[in-house]
Amino acid sequence: MRDEVKFAIISAVDPEALTRWADAAETETPSGRGAVLAQLDLADGLLEHGAPAAAVVLLESAGVIAERGLGRLDVIAIDGRVRLARARRAAGRTDEATTLEIENLRDTIAALGPQHPLAARARIARATTLQDLGDLDAAIALLEEAVQQSVELLGAASWLTIARRHRLAATYREAGRSTQALAEAARAYRDACDAHGKRDPMTIATGATLVRHLEAAGRPRKAERLQRKLVRRAETAPVA
Repeated sequence: MRDEVKFAIISAVDPEALTRWADAAETETPSGRGAVLAQLDLADGLLEHGAPAAAVVLLESAGVIAERGLGRLDVIAIDGRVRLARARRAAGRTDEATTLEIENLRDTIAALGPQHPLAARARIARATTLQDLGDLDAAIALLEEAVQQSVELLGAASWLTIARRHRLAATYREAGRSTQALAEAARAYRDACDAHGKRDPMTIATGATLVRHLEAAGRPRKAERLQRKLVRRAETAPVA
């Protein structure tokens, strides 16, 4: 049923249909939890299909249900607000998104603790905004916390940790901190090689990112050598 509704709403991209479905979901699920989870899933689909305004309608409805039935500091309610901030930003509602991101970060840490996975998501969402606004030092501070948290919870070899290192490295580079950017990208590549093997396709992609950082840091010869190694490994990598 949820998949059928999701397909219909994504196809129609009709905010009024979303509101009607939200009302029905609330009626069908008095406790609210099932309705909220369904609406979060639907909203993700709408964002993926380029309909942020419709996603905002759905997530705002989910927020009302969540806060009334679960409480403002329930993990599902917080997750919904993190997604709502992202949807509002995608829909061009920048000021509202910024305010909500600040509230989300505060609420997440207060309710779930600084090490909860949602805290990392809230930090990254806020860092994205700060980066867009040009406040790179503040963005970097949040991204550093997100990377450290990911290492502690998931381990340095987790692909999520590696991806967050790359994000941090890119922000370092944007801020002109090329030495730190290169060190972070190199650490990500080393962790990928050690844990997943040098011929893993994701490891090769991680190495390609390091190549760009080497070039940006004015080390073209080292970048070229690594690029040649990556090409050879890609040619001999096992086919999945």
